[in-house]
Amino acid sequence: MASQFIAEVVPAPGQVYAPGAQDAIGFILRLGRSLHTYGYAAHRLEQVLDQATNQLGLTGQFFSTPTSIFASFGPQDNQRTFLIRVEPGEVDLGRLAMLDGVTIKVLHGNISPAVGSQEIEAILNSPERYGRVLTTLAFGLASASASRFLGGGLREVEISSLLGLVIGLLALVAGKRPALGRVFEPVAAFAASLLAASAGHWIGPYSVYNATLAGLIVLIPGFTLTVAMTELSTRHLVSGTARLTGAFVLFLTIAFGVALGSRISSEFFGPSVIAEAIALPSWTGMIALVTAPLAFTVLLRAHPRDAIWIVLT
Repeated sequence: MASQFIAEVVPAPGQVYAPGAQDAIGFILRLGRSLHTYGYAAHRLEQVLDQATNQLGLTGQFFSTPTSIFASFGPQDNQRTFLIRVEPGEVDLGRLAMLDGVTIKVLHGNISPAVGSQEIEAILNSPERYGRVLTTLAFGLASASASRFLGGGLREVEISSLLGLVIGLLALVAGKRPALGRVFEPVAAFAASLLAASAGHWIGPYSVYNATLAGLIVLIPGFTLTVAMTELSTRHLVSGTARLTGAFVLFLTIAFGVALGSRISSEFFGPSVIAEAIALPSWTGMIALVTAPLAFTVLLRAHPRDAIWIVLT
């Protein structure tokens, strides 16, 4: 378990921590790893850890990359440095909110760092907020809403929702099989492209491009790209460049999956049967405008009480 990355913080030979400092350092290390795993950008992560260190009476320096955190405690000529290897996880807004709550309680002195570490462990080990069925349905609703935003008709909305459901099912399988998880995006893009290109031969002409793009919307690394640009603008060049490169490579793998799926469909069924989308009534846009943020509330694992604010935003 990621939450078991450190059992005890022990001073280096010849180094003595003040009473309670070991608990404070353990709390900060756990907090840093947790925030990093669930989507904090480098500049924000380092800012929070610096604030926590100062509030707890310690001296520390931090350096974050997309896959690691370096943390040093003590004066410059007598530091103890920790390396935390982090496997970036999916964004979890609900757990981030809970971690923020624990941080506030520790920094305000409402609970001790040791108790804060225990609460972080409990958050990391807590069950998923939304079940498999609801999460899979959210994939389909997000893709269907995207199709409407892109000008799709009823047939495009139906196909894109089916593609989203297929990607959601693949995501469930990938969560249990690490080997599939490492190539999830190109495999999902391939499956969605193959189904979209082939569907025209079964149900009749429709806008294949609209349905394919809408179905793939849940795979687009928009959050990663946004965080990368933010890090570059705040001069966290190492983290920003690495994250931007990762997003670019992910785009390439998705494009490869789409190209391969389209090619195989063309070889087996012939060229795709394409037609212009028949526009839906304008009032359906309002439905999509509410459905999309609700779907992403589930996909980003936000707390249900925050859904209204996500919809309004």
